[in-house]
Amino acid sequence: MNTSVSVDWTRMTPGELLGHRFLARDMRGQTVDGALSVVHQRSGYVEMGMMPQRVPVVKVPTPPKTLRTDYGEDPRHELVAPFTAVNVLEERL
Repeated sequence: MNTSVSVDWTRMTPGELLGHRFLARDMRGQTVDGALSVVHQRSGYVEMGMMPQRVPVVKVPTPPKTLRTDYGEDPRHELVAPFTAVNVLEERL
C-alpha cells in the first residue's frame, strides 16, 4: 500500500516548501500536480508555483506574518488561483 503524508503548508517558509509535491483541484474539477518552486520574489512575499510551468499557485509572506485571532494564529499564506481543494505532501519531487 502506498501512503502519503500531508504537511501544514500554511505555516511553512518558502525554503521549507521548496520541492514539496503540491496537489490541488481547480474550479473546473481539474487536478494540478507538481513540485513547488520559487516563481517570483517580490518585496514582502514570494510566489511559489510548479515546475516546469512556473505558474504561481501560492503567495508566501517574507518574513512570515500571522494574524492573531481568538482561535490562535492565522497564517497569511494566500492561494493565487481559486482552488476547491489543496494538499501539500511531505514527499519531494
